[in-house]
Amino acid sequence: MTGKTDTMGRVKELRGEAYRAEQGLKAAHKLLRAGIEVRDILEDLNRVQANALGKARELKPLARLEDLSVYRVEKKGKKGRTNEYWHATWRHGQKVCNFYLGSCKKLTREQALQKAKKMKAEDLGISAISMT
Repeated sequence: MTGKTDTMGRVKELRGEAYRAEQGLKAAHKLLRAGIEVRDILEDLNRVQANALGKARELKPLARLEDLSVYRVEKKGKKGRTNEYWHATWRHGQKVCNFYLGSCKKLTREQALQKAKKMKAEDLGISAISMT
């Protein structure tokens, strides 16, 4: 769990875009005070900044859902048999917690990942977002 998902990377790119727009706004305001007409530039930069921040806010919950680990656990059973189970790990408050997902015989890795995302969404209280 490194916190470096594709969606989180996209959130960081959007925040960078918003920051650059903010810097452009500051420069445009200086030109406006100097008497140069830059109202169109100001409107464009405001729109770019608002769009970038809005998209970043929308993607943040999805990035949190993607930030989890799914892995196999082997346990020795009776009579020397080994059983394999899927587990998931993510932050639950300040702690890192492990969650049981099911048997490897019954679930594929993709099914385990979808189940983990669903469980994490419930854990975080995120409901109305797509699980793609």
